[in-house]
Amino acid sequence: MRYDFSAAFRVIAPPCTTFGEAWESLCVDLLSAQHGAEAIIRPAAPDRGIDILNQTTLQAYQCKAVEAGAGGTLPPDASIRSIERAVKYQTRSRWATYSFATNARYSAVGHQKIQAAAERLKLDPETISFLGPEYWNDLCVKNERLVRDRFYYRVTASEKDVINAFKNAGYFEKYVAGFAEKIHERPLTLRITNNRTPVEIEIPFSPELTVENYLDVAKQLLGLTLDWTNFPDLGTAAGLSLSVSIDQYAQTFDKKIGDLPLRSGDSLQLWIQIVWRDRLEESAPSDQASARTHLSLRAFSAYTAEVLRKTEVPTWPKDRKGQTIQRQETLIESMIWNRFSALSRAQTNPENDDIEKVYGSLGVHLFGAADLDAAKRRLLEQLVGQSLGGQDRIKIELLRPNQKDELS
Repeated sequence: MRYDFSAAFRVIAPPCTTFGEAWESLCVDLLSAQHGAEAIIRPAAPDRGIDILNQTTLQAYQCKAVEAGAGGTLPPDASIRSIERAVKYQTRSRWATYSFATNARYSAVGHQKIQAAAERLKLDPETISFLGPEYWNDLCVKNERLVRDRFYYRVTASEKDVINAFKNAGYFEKYVAGFAEKIHERPLTLRITNNRTPVEIEIPFSPELTVENYLDVAKQLLGLTLDWTNFPDLGTAAGLSLSVSIDQYAQTFDKKIGDLPLRSGDSLQLWIQIVWRDRLEESAPSDQASARTHLSLRAFSAYTAEVLRKTEVPTWPKDRKGQTIQRQETLIESMIWNRFSALSRAQTNPENDDIEKVYGSLGVHLFGAADLDAAKRRLLEQLVGQSLGGQDRIKIELLRPNQKDELS
C-alpha cells in the first residue's frame, strides 16, 4: 500500500489551517501511535527549531513539507535555519538526536548543504537523520484506521470516461454502444478500490453488466496492464493477475453486477496479485527500459513513457523472488497514482495538463535527461515512477484518440 502525501489529497481540518500544519499534525499522530502518546509532545512557542519531541528517547523532529509531495524537492535553506535554532536552544530542549520529518526528498545538493551545516555546528553525523515519505508511508499502512480521514483519495469518473475505458480495453463499437445504453437506462454507482493503494474512483455502471466488464473498466481507469515486465539484473520477470473481490472472495467473471450483494455507492475491489517467473520473458520490456502509463488528455488519448537505459551484466542475488515482487509492486503503485493524479487534475482543471503543456504535439519525443530542467525532470520522474540519471534518455509518445490500436 502506498500513500500520496501531496497537498492535492491532504485533508486540512481544524485546528489546522495550512498544509504545513496538517503535515505536522499527521506526523504527531503517527509518532504517538508508534511510540505512545505520553512520549510525544509538541514544544510550545517560540520556535526553537523543533516541532515534535520524543521525551523518552529525546529524539527531536522538524517537519518540512512541499505541496507536490514525493514528486517535489525540498529546499534546504529553511531546514538549515531550523537546525541552527535547535542547536542554539539544545540545552533547554534537551534533545539528543534530530530528524527531518518530510513528505518529499532533498536534492543531492540540498542534502550536502544540510550535512555541511551540521558539521559546521559540530554535530555528530549520526545525530542527524532524514525520515522521508517512505518512512511515513509505512506508518500510515500500519495505522490505516488512524489516517483514513486525513486524505481524500476519491475522484468521480464520468459516463464518457467509462465508455472510453471500454474502448481502450478493446471492445467492438457495437458492444460499447450496448454497454452505454445499459448504463444510461439503469445507472448504478460503484466505487473502484484496490488492494495496492487507497485510491477510489466512483463510476456510473449498470447491474446488467458483468464482473468481467467491471474488471476491464477498473483496469483501464487505474492505468494497469497485464504485460509482463523483465528485471534483467535479477534474471526474472513479473506480471499481474487481476480479479474482482468482495470481502477478499473472488467473483466469477460471468456473474452480473446486479447479482452481487451490492447497493448503489458500494465499493467493489480490484484485487491485484503479482506473479513472477524465474526467467526473462522474450517479448517483455525491461523495468529499467520502460514504465508505461496511458492517460486521457484534452488533445491526446494516450501516451507511453520509456526510460531508455543501458543495463549492466547481471549479478543475480539470492532473494530474486522477493526483490522481483517488491520492484513490480513499486511499478504498479506508480501506474495507479499517475493515472489517478491525471483523473484528479482533469476534474479540477480540465484545460490544464502538464504533459500536454510540456510536449504539445503529436508523435514521438526523444531527449536526454541531462537536457531537462528541474521542473521537467520532476514531472517525468513522477510519470515513470523512478529517478532519472544523467545518462538516461526518455521517449514520450503522444497518440490521437483511437490511434493506439492503429499503430500497434
